[in-house]
Amino acid sequence: MATDNRPLSPHLQVYRPQLTSVLSILHRGTGIALAIGTLLLVWWLIGAATGPTAFDTVQSFIGSVLGRILLFGWSFALFYHLANGIRHLVWDAGKGFEIGTAYASGWLVVASATVLTVICWVGGAGLARADTPRFGAVQADTPPYAVWRPSWETEELPEHRLTVSLDMLLLITPVVRVASEFKLADKLSLAAIGGVGRNQDSSVRMMSLQVRGYGFGNFDKGMTYGVSTLRVWREHPAELQLTEPAVFHREGTGVGPFFGAKTTSESGFTGDFQIGFHGFLNPARYGGMMFSFNLGWSL
Repeated sequence: MATDNRPLSPHLQVYRPQLTSVLSILHRGTGIALAIGTLLLVWWLIGAATGPTAFDTVQSFIGSVLGRILLFGWSFALFYHLANGIRHLVWDAGKGFEIGTAYASGWLVVASATVLTVICWVGGAGLARADTPRFGAVQADTPPYAVWRPSWETEELPEHRLTVSLDMLLLITPVVRVASEFKLADKLSLAAIGGVGRNQDSSVRMMSLQVRGYGFGNFDKGMTYGVSTLRVWREHPAELQLTEPAVFHREGTGVGPFFGAKTTSESGFTGDFQIGFHGFLNPARYGGMMFSFNLGWSL
């Protein structure tokens, strides 16, 4: 029997993404990330138990661009998996299956994970700036590797005023999105972002402006937060008939908050991660999550 023309079951390229499906996929993805991230924790513990040389090797990796990005993503995965796990426990009790309740609890999970991640990193940076360790004063014979400070307090990096980067997440769509960030002050910058490509069988163009602040650190390294504006244009195929294309295909003008982390190596190689939310104003009112993972160079 010929099978070349047999119909296939619908898949991710057919179904439009919904909040419930995205959160379900993200729950499984964060579970895998947590399992892999445990290896980094075990490596850190082994290094601490082995001695200064091994511990410094682990700390050097954790303090690198890749290490900080992995830590930031792992902490968000931890809090998201925790919050969504509690949501699943409520479902196991037979409650919260109504559409409105499911969407409300989904947004609550995203907000909880975001807030807890910010508190974790902000609190950690504050503790790291303390003159003494959390568990008492430093003794005379305390090994030097026991006291850690944020890299932006201990490293003297060349001063950078411009960062050009490429969003690695949207490349799988595929959409090419390039960001240019201009330093206005030590803790303030302006970013202009443009993108073009295809998504969900439609050609797409986007333009975004962001005002970024640095709560901890500076333009080169630290926690970022701010406000983002986004404009999306789409051209749909003639055979695609939708009653509300602006809602289902994320088209229009949006604005919303974001937070993230940025780190730059001495050579200028830069990693930048952001998570946020856009509330679209027209032509229809709806919201959408924003995730970006940029790699680029600072000049």
